Amino acid sequence: MTLDRVQTPPGGPFVVTSQCFRPGSTVTITYDNPAVTLGTLVANANGVATGTFTAPAGSSTGTHRVTSTGTGCAGEALTLTANIVVGTVTTTTATTGTLPTTGSSSTGLLATGAAGLLAVGGIFLITSRRANRKAAVTNAR
Repeated sequence: MTLDRVQTPPGGPFVVTSQCFRPGSTVTITYDNPAVTLGTLVANANGVATGTFTAPAGSSTGTHRVTSTGTGCAGEALTLTANIVVGTVTTTTATTGTLPTTGSSSTGLLATGAAGLLAVGGIFLITSRRANRKAAVTNAR
């Protein structure tokens, strides 16, 4: 047995889905102990009974038990349970805005460093070519 939510306000809705019941059989849904009958469902051809119910408006805050009872697939008595918390449901709202910045803002420093390394490499290349030319001229004499 599953519930579509774990928490609901008093008087709030929730969906019950119960499995393994005899197809076409009646499934009774109760709430808490002593049990308050919320209603009945009929299991489909696959033995699944699904329906929407409401937590009683006078429910106390806290955990409550929802029970499905009926005839199981093999003809046995079947009882399934799940818990739901009744209380104030809090929601969060997404806000629009900018995403947080991660990392560092040293892009300018990195670009300056890269440009400096290129300049030093260029100077080294020019100097070494001039030295090679001088050596070639000296060797040719």
